[in-house]
Amino acid sequence: EEASAKATGDLAGLKADAMLKDLFGARLSRDKEDSADELGTLMAAKAGYNANGLVEVLQAMEAASTNPETRRMFGQTLSTHPAFTDRIAKLHPIVARAGTDGKVLETRYRSTVLPTK
Repeated sequence: EEASAKATGDLAGLKADAMLKDLFGARLSRDKEDSADELGTLMAAKAGYNANGLVEVLQAMEAASTNPETRRMFGQTLSTHPAFTDRIAKLHPIVARAGTDGKVLETRYRSTVLPTK
C-alpha cells in the first residue's frame, strides 16, 4: 500500500509539474507572439507599408475561424496562440502610433507571392 501511495503521489507531482510548465510556457509563448505582432507591424510601417496589414489579416483569420470547416484547418493554433480579438486589440494603439498612410501593394503581392492557378 505504501508503494502504491508513493507512486500515486509521484504521478500527481509529475502532473502538477507538467501543468505548471504548460501554463508558464504558454504565457512566455503568448508574450513572444505579442512582441512579434508589435515588431512586425512597426517594421512594416517603417518600410513604407500600411501598418494595419496584420490587423486585417487577423480579422480575416478570426472570421474564417467561425466556420466549422475552416476552423479545423487552424488545428491547435487556436488553442496555443492568443485569441485573434486580443491580438487585434493590442495592435490598435500600435497601428494608431505608426499610422496607416503606408502602401498596400496587393497587386504586387498577388503576382509574386500567391501561387498562380
